[in-house]
Amino acid sequence: MRPEQIALIGDTIKSAPTIIDVEKLQYLDKVQTYEEAKRIFAGDPVTLSLLTPENIPSQYKVVPLTDDPALVRSLPSSIARSRASRTLHLPRMSSKSSPRCLASCAPSPS
Repeated sequence: MRPEQIALIGDTIKSAPTIIDVEKLQYLDKVQTYEEAKRIFAGDPVTLSLLTPENIPSQYKVVPLTDDPALVRSLPSSIARSRASRTLHLPRMSSKSSPRCLASCAPSPS
C-alpha cells in the first residue's frame, strides 16, 4: 500500500464526521494489525495460526459516533463511491461485520 493510498482512504473516512469520531481514527499497518489479531484471537489458536504479518491486511480502526448500525455500515459504500474506490479494493461488510473495522487497506486486484 502506497502512502498516498493510505492518505486517500483516511481522508475519505474523515469526510464522515457525523458517523465516526475522527479524533479516534487510527491506521494500523500490517504488523500492528497482526498484533491486534493476536489479542483478539488469543482464545482461537486455529484462526490465529492462519494469520501472519505478511498475509493480514492493514486497516483503519474507527469509533462510531452513532449506535445506528445501518448508518455505520453505510460508510464503506460511501467510500466505494468515492475516488478511493479507483485506487483500493474495499471489502463488503456483512450484517455480522464489526462496525469498528470499516476499511481494510488491501491492494486492488490486478
